[in-house]
Amino acid sequence: MMWLKVGAFILGCLLCGLLGLTAGVNFNPQSSVRFIPDWGSLGDWVSGIGALLAVAMSLYLVRRNEEQQCEREREKLEVEQWAEGLFCSVRVISKGFFPCTVKAVFFYGSDGPNGSAVQLAPHMAEEGRISLPMRIECREDIQFAWRVDKMASLLNALSFLRLNSMEDLGIKVVTVTGELIVPISAELSDYLIGAARSEGIKFRFGE
Repeated sequence: MMWLKVGAFILGCLLCGLLGLTAGVNFNPQSSVRFIPDWGSLGDWVSGIGALLAVAMSLYLVRRNEEQQCEREREKLEVEQWAEGLFCSVRVISKGFFPCTVKAVFFYGSDGPNGSAVQLAPHMAEEGRISLPMRIECREDIQFAWRVDKMASLLNALSFLRLNSMEDLGIKVVTVTGELIVPISAELSDYLIGAARSEGIKFRFGE
């Protein structure tokens, strides 16, 4: 849109210059007409300017449609975190118009060694384990859920992430075309700390 405004401004400047030249010729033809070429009729100029604006508008519309199409095709994921009572879960929801293939989901220690991470799927209970990669359509989801007495494997894996605090922990979703990282919610953070404490597992904060 900005380039269209700049083009219109330049075109306006040229028009003003031509109008000034035309006025100079008309008001003082003896001294100036021999220096001014034949600019053609007003109808020719109006027709040419109209054609130029039509081309510029066509290019703008094509570019806008391409941007809208790219936006429609872009993956849109949302991560929902929940923790209450005996259960907690992480849910990855597809909000885009087109299918999305999720390759892996991690608890991600952003300040840990080399950005260390723990995959969620392998640390779920056997009966609810999810196999990735998984293709999800619009409004479909992948849910990773744990019961508090079935979290030892996950909590032990998390204990090896060297974090300054739980605020350094995030959730990373890796897809075929990119990745999404969101911070862990305070609700889920407190739940994991409480579950680890009840299992006698210590997280390595600040080590």
